[in-house]
Amino acid sequence: MGKVITSIDIKDAERFSNWADVNKLSSKEDVATFINTFEKSGILGYNIVKVISDGKSYIFVVDKDEIYYDFSEKLLEYCNNGGLHNITVNNAKLICPLTLSRSFYEEDIIDESTSEEYVDTGEIQVDTDSEEATTGFMDEEDLPEDIAQMNISKMLIHVASGSKLPINDAHGVIIGRSSAQSEFTVLNSRVSRKHARVYKQGNKYMVHDFDSANGTYVDGLRVRSDLDREIPLGSTLMLGDEEFRLV
Repeated sequence: MGKVITSIDIKDAERFSNWADVNKLSSKEDVATFINTFEKSGILGYNIVKVISDGKSYIFVVDKDEIYYDFSEKLLEYCNNGGLHNITVNNAKLICPLTLSRSFYEEDIIDESTSEEYVDTGEIQVDTDSEEATTGFMDEEDLPEDIAQMNISKMLIHVASGSKLPINDAHGVIIGRSSAQSEFTVLNSRVSRKHARVYKQGNKYMVHDFDSANGTYVDGLRVRSDLDREIPLGSTLMLGDEEFRLV
């Protein structure tokens, strides 16, 4: 049996001292694995202290009490440093698809209750043969059941990148310029750091504007920050000058 490790607390980082700090992503496989690991971890972008790698897998080192960097900005920086351009959090999954993602890092766990000669050597191993080792993002089998069964025809499309945003529950998705405050980021100065939230209310899709500087519009009508507006199916949603469509 094994344990998949995608993130560790900064206090536990010492035992991975032989891993190198990541400062660039040089291939589409790197990007796919990097994002896949981040999403698997469930951590927040701004809690990351650094990212380490053994040359194949990634582990995010986090400090939950501190704010270090913006995940979307770091992804862009790492891609540029590695010679990969025009890859942002908005289009990375389109350019670097699921099939390119490598395995997660997996640490062997020995069950003391069934091993009379159990000795904890502290040795770290990578299990590439495990059924759980190779996985990825945007795979229906990996999605929570409520997402996998939802009507995928009702998606919010970011027109510029072609990214598809599923809206499956009351929380919906927060859109903005900062990944520290938003779940879908748009690298556009006319989009506020935390611009708007799109969510489902019964059979309707609604948008809430967080008092953004450049406004939120549904088919040309501005959304008041104190009054959420319905987004009819097929309509155009504008956040500043960034266009989205509900299809």
